[in-house]
Amino acid sequence: MVFVNRKRELVALDAWWVRPGPQFGVIWGRRRIGKSYLISHWARDKRVVYHIARNQPAREQFRQMSERAHQLASTPQRDLLRTPFSDWDDVFRVLASAARDEPLLLVIDEFAELLQGEPNVESTLRAVWEEVGADSKLRVLLTGSAVRA
Repeated sequence: MVFVNRKRELVALDAWWVRPGPQFGVIWGRRRIGKSYLISHWARDKRVVYHIARNQPAREQFRQMSERAHQLASTPQRDLLRTPFSDWDDVFRVLASAARDEPLLLVIDEFAELLQGEPNVESTLRAVWEEVGADSKLRVLLTGSAVRA
């Protein structure tokens, strides 16, 4: 796929990526305009955990995220394949810790879908975000569609 008129967005994402400390971003827009492709293209050379929210049990989402994060966030004390994420607090804390020395990107695509089944994820993210402070280089990017089919 070729980008058309996406240079401005790529430049903005690059500038966001290099800011010091933890960063939080939202990409929101109409469906089927290439938001997900833009992000996956931009993030291809970064440390990234990319999660597409689906209408499925939280346990399954945590298992999938653990598999994706395994190479980036497992430690000698915690193998994410053997001990997957248990809740959203666990996800955000483990990834923030894995981003202490170098940036780590967490993308949650279709965040509105996640909120339908997990309404507490927003307050959990806010609480962990306030605790993380400048000690982490975690980047959290939430995406969503303005119109849901």
